[in-house]
Formats: sequence, structure tokens, C-alpha cells
Amino acid sequence: MAQDAGVCAPTTHLQICTLHENENKRRKNCWGIRRRGGICRNKATWETISGFMPTCKIHQFQLKESTWCKAPLACGFNCSELLEWEPHGFRLCPRHRKDLSVCYFLELPVEIRCRIYRLLLPDTDIPAQFYTSKSLTSHGGLVYTAILALNRQIHEEATCLLYSTNVFAVSVSEGMLSTCNLRYNRLQYYAERNLLLLGDKVSSNGETGFSSAPLLQGEPAWNFPICERYFAMMRSFRVEVLFQYPILTAPCPDNPDALVFDSYTAVKLSHLCDQLHLLVAKLRLKQGPISLLEIAIDFSDPNLGPPSALMSVKLLAAVQILLNPFRRLCKVDRPRVYSITIHNSQDHKVNILLPGVMAPEPRSQYGESLERWSQQLSSPQPSSRFIQVLEGYWRLANLVSNIEHCCGAEPRIQGLAGLLATAKSVREVGNLQNLGKVWDRVVDLWLKYLHEQGAMQSRVTQSIRVPSVL
Repeated sequence: MAQDAGVCAPTTHLQICTLHENENKRRKNCWGIRRRGGICRNKATWETISGFMPTCKIHQFQLKESTWCKAPLACGFNCSELLEWEPHGFRLCPRHRKDLSVCYFLELPVEIRCRIYRLLLPDTDIPAQFYTSKSLTSHGGLVYTAILALNRQIHEEATCLLYSTNVFAVSVSEGMLSTCNLRYNRLQYYAERNLLLLGDKVSSNGETGFSSAPLLQGEPAWNFPICERYFAMMRSFRVEVLFQYPILTAPCPDNPDALVFDSYTAVKLSHLCDQLHLLVAKLRLKQGPISLLEIAIDFSDPNLGPPSALMSVKLLAAVQILLNPFRRLCKVDRPRVYSITIHNSQDHKVNILLPGVMAPEPRSQYGESLERWSQQLSSPQPSSRFIQVLEGYWRLANLVSNIEHCCGAEPRIQGLAGLLATAKSVREVGNLQNLGKVWDRVVDLWLKYLHEQGAMQSRVTQSIRVPSVL
């Protein structure tokens, strides 16, 4: 069993060196696994296949690829202890596994290391949902994330490159937020919201002390499925908003020419905006800057036909409502609406932002509206009007929650749920005056209930006087 001196010690040296005497014993033992577990204690046969661990005749079909320990010893040769080969592992035996060794990969220039990372890690936009890692590379190859576990320095360099240079997509629907194949259920949002409104602390809001833009009182934030350290490295996001309901309008009693959504569409839009507010609240907690924020809105309505003037006005009103939650952000380097797609029952998808799809007049309206939205997100300060409206809404939600907690299912205050739904619709258009009217109606309802309760208590108190016969 003579070996190359560049790999391990010669056979003659192994026989006389006291540092290698343990290796002589290990090469004679069987490395097979018993049926009930544990390593076999039999002697290995001389007919062991070269390149594999020695075994006895009973375990001769248990083929385990072998290698030798590369740790240098005081005698001048490598340890050469026989050990089982492991993928992505160091060629060190248990005795020398904790010994420090030179990592020749880290001696390469950092530019070359980054090029190697690009070949092993995703180099394209990270979709919110994907079925195979081949969709994460531009060349269609697999992703090898095992390099992240080699050592701390490689992990720091590779994760910084992975999270800071790629665009991460976030899918937003009425009941779900998802990114990186990880989802967030709306039921969790309602549980956290109720806890916040009752004054309890939720772990997802424990990060406000590290942020320059703290959350509003009672406001929940999305519990991002990736740990906070990696989330802080992210710089680019693409938010994919999916609205899968008909866009229906109703006549406005005050202004017949105004466009007002009916109650069904308004409720669905407000539910979708709930998810967007969760996402925006999390982005406001982000420590690092946002270099790119792309918004893609997909309307899936079987009643939508080819682009027309009326349809363009309806879509523009819905788009403005869905973009308003993002107005609380600021200092975004490149905010833009990536696409506005309509998807009808004939499975036709049309991006209305492309040239030639809409008439010049509605297209100019879209351009002006989106330009004002982009300028607001790039400004050094967020929109104070929308922050005031959202703060007022959360105070109103806190008030309604406290009333419901005190009164339970009292029939005389059953209108609170409808008032809160109205306040949610007012919140999305940023109308502080109408929100104040809803607040007054809730307060009047509560004071009326207290007055009735007080009158009832007075009548009961008068009726419990002890009669003379008792």
C-alpha cells in the first residue's frame, strides 16, 4: 500500500513512526455498519476495493469512499489517517478537525471570489414562489448554497453579495404575503393586531428601537420570513400586487360625475391594502436604504374587455388606492411602477403602460399620477397627510377594539364593524376630514350606550330598596 509522499507518508515510515501507529490499526478494522447500528468490530479483509473504506466479508457491499487526513505532523509527513470522504468537508480526521489550516480560496482576490460566488448562488431576480432552483440562475443551472456554511468569512461575503445585489419579489394578495417561497397568513396578522390594540407586545414589533422610522401606536408589521440580519442587507424589492375581483362602480349621491367603487369592490381593495400596510410597515423598520422599489399590479377580472376610456379611469382610481400605502416611504432611490396588467377571461394579458395600448389622454393622466407618486417616495420626508390619516385610523381601531372588549356582543353597538370598514375605505384615499366624521359617530354611539346604561342602572338601583316586610 505504497502511497505518494505528496499525499501521505510512505509505507516504511508508517511502520516505524510512533505518530502513525494508530493509523496502522485503523486500516485493519472494518468500517461497515451493523444491522442494528454501530460500527463492525471485525477485521478487514485484504480484498478491500482500492479507494473505499476497508470492510470485512459480511459488509463488503457497503462501499464508502475513503480519503486521507491532510494535517501535517511533527515527523514532516501528513497524518494520512484513513477516514470516510464527505462532500463539502475538510480532509481532516477527528483528532485534527479543530486544527487551523490555510484556506487557499480566501487568498484569491475578492473580485475573483465574488465571480465564483456568482456561479454558485442565484444571479437573477428572486421570485416570490418558485419550484426549482434552476429558475434562480441566468444559465439555468443549479444553486449551490452549501458554500455559505464553509466558514464565517465566506458566509459574510456570499450573503452580502446575495442579498444586496438581487431583486427580491414580494407577492401580495388579499389573504397572503409571500417571498422566497415563504408565506405569511392573514390570520396571523389579525392575531397580532388584536394583541397590539389590547396593549400587549408582539415580537414582530420589538424591532422599533433599531429603526429611524418607528411604527405608529397599534400598527402591526409583517413578520418577515427571513431573519432581520439578512433583511437589513436587502436593497431591491419588487412588489407584485394581485387583485382578483371585479372592479365595480356605483353612482355618487353628491356628485354624479364622480367615480365611486361599490361596497364589494371597496371592501376587497381595503383588504388588499391591509396587506400592503403590513409590508410598508416592515420596510419602514428597515435599517438600510432601499435602492430599488418596483410595483407590478395585476388586475384579474373576467369582465374586463379591451382597454377603453371608462376602463382606464376605473383602473387609475384603483391603482391610486393600491399605491397610497407606499406614500409613507421616503428616500427610495428608484421607485417606479413596473407594470399594470389586466387579465381577462380569455387569458389575455395586456400591460396598459406599454405605448399604444391606451389613448393619449388617459395615458397622460397615468404618467402624471405615477410621476407624482415617484417623486413623493424619493423625497427626504414621507407624506405627512397619509401618516396622519393612518395614525387616526389606528387610534379609531383601538377605540373600537376597547369598546367591543368591554361590551361584547351588545346589540346596541353592532354598528361598530360597519363604521370601522368605512374608516378603512377612507384611510386608503387619505381623507382626514371624513375619518374625523367616522370618529365622531363612534364616540356618539359609545356615549349613547353609556347614557342608556346609566339610566338602566338608576332604575335598577331604585328597585332594589329593601321593602318593609323584609
